[in-house]
Amino acid sequence: METNSNGLLVADTNGCIGMAIPALGKMFGYEREEPVGHPLEILLPEAEHQHHRDMRDGYLNQPVARPMGIGRDLHGQGKGESCQVRCRGDASW
Repeated sequence: METNSNGLLVADTNGCIGMAIPALGKMFGYEREEPVGHPLEILLPEAEHQHHRDMRDGYLNQPVARPMGIGRDLHGQGKGESCQVRCRGDASW
């Protein structure tokens, strides 16, 4: 996983990042281990924090395998104001 060029992470059921590969840090402007121990929401615009927590809680109550963000654009917030990351959910994954 260390050489994967995608921004992958592992988080617990509370949304706390437990592991992040180097590409994630590069995408969002963090040092290698900096996101670890922080909530997933540090990677989202502040206006979306509560909505994301609500969506995660809903998923945990009724988990269903599906691609992330299917049918909508997902926006990420990098460290500081200079980095904006945008991901597009795609049903073909």
